[in-house]
Amino acid sequence: GWLYLGTRQEPLDLGFLGMGTCTLDVAIMTILPIMFDGAGFARLQFIVPNEVSLVSGRVATQAAVVDFGTTTPMKIVHTAGLETQIGGCRFSRP
Repeated sequence: GWLYLGTRQEPLDLGFLGMGTCTLDVAIMTILPIMFDGAGFARLQFIVPNEVSLVSGRVATQAAVVDFGTTTPMKIVHTAGLETQIGGCRFSRP
């Protein structure tokens, strides 16, 4: 599969590419290949630089996988997009 990294965008209907009701929710800047286990899980680790200017920054992600079980002509399906805000550590002190 693939992990798209970028910024959030208005959903783009991918039906015209033969992907049924899938939408592209990310304005793609980078595509990372990902491997899934037999249960459908993938583990990725990212190193976020220790840079204060990144705090409150946002990154959008969306995964795409080959799915031979889908009934659509193009055998690629997409997850919903996810936007993550980068934040600092917050500790609650008594």
